[in-house]
Amino acid sequence: MGSTLFGIYDGGIHDFVYQYLPFYSRFRDQILQGSGLSGPTFAWNLGLGISSIPDYATYLGGPITPLVLLLVPRHQIIAALLIGILLKVALAAGFMRLFMHHLRPDFTGIIPLIISVGYACSSWVFELGQFIPQWLDVLYGVPLLFLPR
Repeated sequence: MGSTLFGIYDGGIHDFVYQYLPFYSRFRDQILQGSGLSGPTFAWNLGLGISSIPDYATYLGGPITPLVLLLVPRHQIIAALLIGILLKVALAAGFMRLFMHHLRPDFTGIIPLIISVGYACSSWVFELGQFIPQWLDVLYGVPLLFLPR
């Protein structure tokens, strides 16, 4: 990986290095350049070949990660994942604030802001959400689910 933002350790921890980084690198290469023997539905460069469709459904389920991945250079994929995580947490706080405003329009001031940031920065986010970024789509999706259409 080679690049570290803070300290001696890089952002490659847990599944980032062994699952997300290879998949997102391969996805980015397929979209932007085409990548040799691998195609959009099957990859020959992993093991004896694997199907890519289940990975697309799992890792690219939300709209934010693919967009962020395509905007950064290939050597900054871990930074793109971290930016995506921060963006999802910020969206969760914003959508929760909108949901609280829908429930009680007269509920103003700093208290709704503290509650919405508390929702977005819950211990679940720091325990599991930062290591499994696709689960964070639920974090900002739940307040949207209960907003009126």
